[in-house]
Amino acid sequence: MEKITPIIVGANGWLGQSAQYLIKNQTSFKSPIIFGSVENTNNQFGHIVHPLTMAKEIFSSRTEGNRYIILNFSYLTKDKVSNHHPDKYAQSIITMNSLIADLVAKTKPLSFLFMSSGAATLVEKGQIIAKDMELYGRQKLSDELAFNEICQQFNVKYLAPRLFNIGGPFINKLRLYAISNFILQGLETGSITVKAPNFVYRSYCHVYDLLNVLLCEMGDEELLPVTPTFEVGGDEVVEMADLAEHVATALLIPPQNIYRPVFDDQLAADYYLADNRDFNKLASKHKITKTALPNIIQDTVKYLQAQKNS
Repeated sequence: MEKITPIIVGANGWLGQSAQYLIKNQTSFKSPIIFGSVENTNNQFGHIVHPLTMAKEIFSSRTEGNRYIILNFSYLTKDKVSNHHPDKYAQSIITMNSLIADLVAKTKPLSFLFMSSGAATLVEKGQIIAKDMELYGRQKLSDELAFNEICQQFNVKYLAPRLFNIGGPFINKLRLYAISNFILQGLETGSITVKAPNFVYRSYCHVYDLLNVLLCEMGDEELLPVTPTFEVGGDEVVEMADLAEHVATALLIPPQNIYRPVFDDQLAADYYLADNRDFNKLASKHKITKTALPNIIQDTVKYLQAQKNS
């Protein structure tokens, strides 16, 4: 049977780079076709990164006999929401999604992945969240429905996992994510300061576990055995103080070098946790063992140390 050609949209981000790394080391895939916001004639994986506006030209004569999957990681992340007026933010998404819809229509892939967010679950449940997070979550819900309709129209298998928290190689926005923030603090100062004044609970999935499960399921022509909007996170819940201790252990930092200058246990706790039951079903189906938190942290540390030394 003809090998599958992955199409990656949003190739320059954390997930896009991780996907390229994994695909490069698997024999079941052809070399991927790459789209990103920043053109590159030869990125670190040896791929040409095209602007999405070139998709129509690229696929004008390539679809006959090809088997495609589309991994769509292209979106304006929640840290960018506050920089846009709501109407402008929505219009930017609509423009991008229109190009991706055209790509689905042209290639008629075996499967299509839209990477959604746990923010969609929070909005769906009516939980009180920050204004920018609410806008981001509402947009994700709208996108989930739009891409579902497109995939139904062309009989394409559809996955829209709601991602909560991940760790591992190719992590970016290093000051924004707690796991990389703590690691950078440890590498730079030999200490870690937890700034959250309240209890904050998270759980982490290894980025490679996430993508290996998705790639296996996308290449499987059977019907998706779970809801398309399954949630993804880790199985071990940690409070930020515990996460800091895990990072300190990985960096050989003594526990007395962990600080939390402002803390009030009477403040409302912050929970951002996935219901992993459907994702775990898929991992079990494809015989993928999820990585434990200490190993996720260790892999993230190794990557950031290598980046610092390069």
